[in-house]
Amino acid sequence: MLSHDGRLIVVFNGEIYNHLELKKRFEARGLLYQTRSDTETILHTYATYCNECVHELDGMFAFVLYDRERRMLFGARDRFGKKPLYPTGLPFGDLAFAFASELKSLRKCQDIQARLHLSPQALAG
Repeated sequence: MLSHDGRLIVVFNGEIYNHLELKKRFEARGLLYQTRSDTETILHTYATYCNECVHELDGMFAFVLYDRERRMLFGARDRFGKKPLYPTGLPFGDLAFAFASELKSLRKCQDIQARLHLSPQALAG
């Protein structure tokens, strides 16, 4: 979904349980909604709180948002990982990035090589 001003782009999987409560709060501040979707609530929450937006969201979710103005990619998932988020880089330089809520989806991308990275600290723990 694209924000009404074109600044933010979000890809979202899940459900924001407190969407209606947040919507009322934002509308009271004069923000207009184009849809009835909880996805739009993520856009308004990020626009208001930036990276701290996840502290306002209650639900099961994973999303990646691109902020054109700040030239920043921001990804988050719910605290319990109900909707997981698996990011990975691609061999095309700094601008290539892939993500999915299931590993099998990333395996469909032919440019991603499956590798297991073991941390010596994790193995020792």
